[in-house]
Amino acid sequence: MALHRAIHFFWKTRKGNVCLCGAAAAGYIGAALWFSLTPAKLVGIFPPCFFYMVTGYRCVGCGGTRAIESLLHGEIGQAFYFNPLVVLAAAVLLGVWIWLLAGCLRREYRPPQIRRGGVYALLLAAVVVVFLVVRNLPGYPLMR
Repeated sequence: MALHRAIHFFWKTRKGNVCLCGAAAAGYIGAALWFSLTPAKLVGIFPPCFFYMVTGYRCVGCGGTRAIESLLHGEIGQAFYFNPLVVLAAAVLLGVWIWLLAGCLRREYRPPQIRRGGVYALLLAAVVVVFLVVRNLPGYPLMR
């Protein structure tokens, strides 16, 4: 029941939406500052991809860590080279953040509503499957 109240607070109230937007902005700014001020790399701290080690095929997330690191450094082209799906996901998350923030700034607050959620879920699944197949084709120019 507590989880339901928390979801209701963060999704249905202006104050909750402001908290979400603020936390997301603070998290991104903090991560970007940390990566710009320290020479630390994300690549060495995670184990190699198990799916790739077993099958020899690249999974949907292969290159994602390097793509996130490149995005935090502001290198969008390099991030797209490593994993285009991560860059697309980051753009969608930025759009959702702007959508929530715009809703908070309205004079008359209306909670955000997602219409046709099932269609979006199917679209996401289709994009992921197509990306998985295309990135493992012999002629795929990225990540080779």
